[in-house]
Amino acid sequence: MSGLTVVKCPHCDNQGMVPIPKEEPFVIGCCPNCREAILLLHSGACLPLCKQILECSAKEQADHVCSVLLAYYQAHANRLFGCDQADEFCQGSILDSPQTPISRKEAEAMKANFNGLLRSLT
Repeated sequence: MSGLTVVKCPHCDNQGMVPIPKEEPFVIGCCPNCREAILLLHSGACLPLCKQILECSAKEQADHVCSVLLAYYQAHANRLFGCDQADEFCQGSILDSPQTPISRKEAEAMKANFNGLLRSLT
């Protein structure tokens, strides 16, 4: 971990300072306020996870984390390329809130991290 960032829990909106993951593309933890599961990306993005799924089999856990990451990256790719309509997968998701556009460098870093995640799951 390296550096600190302010994050907001996607479950309860509680804000706090947390270390940014450096070596790993993301870390999974719990909000200290509501105890719900969260996924923290090295970019500082904090995404909600379903705590009940994380108590299931490893395959279901990996599938859930991948679906949350895919929705996040799909929404960013749509914004990056100026897509007017979000992919069907992202509609109605936690990612519908407006976010700032990302740079090409950030997109390349996300792609590299996502490819690394896929390699680690296979």
